[in-house]
Amino acid sequence: MSRNGMGVGAFNNNDEFKSVTDAVSQVLNAGKPATEMPDGIEMSHIMGAVNDVLENAATFEDRTKIITKHLLQFDPTASSGNAVAFEREVLKQISESRR
Repeated sequence: MSRNGMGVGAFNNNDEFKSVTDAVSQVLNAGKPATEMPDGIEMSHIMGAVNDVLENAATFEDRTKIITKHLLQFDPTASSGNAVAFEREVLKQISESRR
């Protein structure tokens, strides 16, 4: 009588299965930019963007433009990963200011 399930058949050797899933994860994540804050960004830069967004953004598009403007004024060579990290921090501060 045969048993089918995760412990038998193609999945009976968990080490091999884990190595395959690890390899797939590495391939899928290889093209993703690192999301690191640009060097030298201080809380004053973030709060400047926060205040500008709170005072002037009427739409999501406005918000994105304002955040991007503040980042590029600080670092014109910022990567897309830098932009993601900066935007996340600005949005986090906006959220915390509304509590």
